Amino acid sequence: MATIAATLSLDVSAINTVAFGTHVAHSPGGYTWVTPSTFRISLISGMEDIAVNGLNAPIAGTINGIVSTNDQGAINYTVTGLNAPITNLFALTPAASHEAYWETVLAGATTFTAGPDGDLDMTGDFIRVNAGQTVSGAADRFDVSRGFAFLATSLAGDALAVDSGATLTGGNDRITVTSDTSYS
Repeated sequence: MATIAATLSLDVSAINTVAFGTHVAHSPGGYTWVTPSTFRISLISGMEDIAVNGLNAPIAGTINGIVSTNDQGAINYTVTGLNAPITNLFALTPAASHEAYWETVLAGATTFTAGPDGDLDMTGDFIRVNAGQTVSGAADRFDVSRGFAFLATSLAGDALAVDSGATLTGGNDRITVTSDTSYS
């Protein structure tokens, strides 16, 4: 079960905030890239088993956490509690990479926390359920503080979009939104 803690804006529908852009660095304990929108995604392997090929593309390893920072170095969000193959987070095109990233992070029951800063567009399980797919959502939990009324907030327990001809069975989600500005 993953936990996503948003400290600034988080829009899971925005392709260029997670899509692979440029390799920055790697070691057995981590792999970092910059997205097309200049966010920095750092994957963490507690097992220190990340391996790459001659083109610096990941070919093996287990990811236990993620840190996303903006172009000024401020943390957008962190993900803990993962246990996923690094290769599940990548694809060849930005749209496919975006889908692979979030499908991996959102798999199973997910807990979201977010403080009063930044806009939120989050879902518990799927970005989009495509025509012909039959899927079930997990029991996700959202604990969100929205201290300022002008912040955009969109929370979907199971999916942001379900196409015609798709079947989604919703999970037993819990969404709590408070007006506490002292969230930490």
